[in-house]
Amino acid sequence: MAILLIAALPNFLTASYTYFTPPADWQLANPKDLSPSVQISFFAKGKSGFIPSINLAVEPTDLSLSDYLKTIKKIHENNRQNHWHDLGQIQTEAGLAALTQLDTTTKWGAARLMQQIIIRDSKAYILTVAALKEDFPSYYQVFEQSLRSFAITGSMLQTLPQDDYRIKKIENLAGNVEEITQTIQITFPEKSIPWQTALVSECLNLDKNL
Repeated sequence: MAILLIAALPNFLTASYTYFTPPADWQLANPKDLSPSVQISFFAKGKSGFIPSINLAVEPTDLSLSDYLKTIKKIHENNRQNHWHDLGQIQTEAGLAALTQLDTTTKWGAARLMQQIIIRDSKAYILTVAALKEDFPSYYQVFEQSLRSFAITGSMLQTLPQDDYRIKKIENLAGNVEEITQTIQITFPEKSIPWQTALVSECLNLDKNL
């Protein structure tokens, strides 16, 4: 059975698609459990309490990156139990991104969140990784790999080699979301779920605008 991927459809004329590689073998969260701004989320299997996770949120903004960071800092520092830090920049597939860190208190103990933020075309893309503070070092390497893998593109097909024989199969792909999802998962089994999700969105946009 195909996993039904999220299909948050952008406007075709200004469409951009985002994807990243989550840690291997992590579980895709149920889209119904996510807040409106969160596009996709994964969590570590076999864990309880404060479960290590990664999620991508997208929200509209008219702020510059500098002002956006100031706003986030002010929000977090309103709670004296929070400790927020600007960690500088990180290189991603989408270019340089701001990297921040938040240490906070939960009912399971001290937790650490890192947020990678890119603002582009009046949208803020926020990729967040989280784990208990004591566990964070053991996840740092896979978190860093996922953060650096984040990409933004105007066309998912352009992320493939031009001689990839599968492009022609996808260019004229039509059908409902379940059919398109299943075809993409079968055709590109080596790709991450966020990559497949983005391609589903692009195919639905193309079909919608024909």
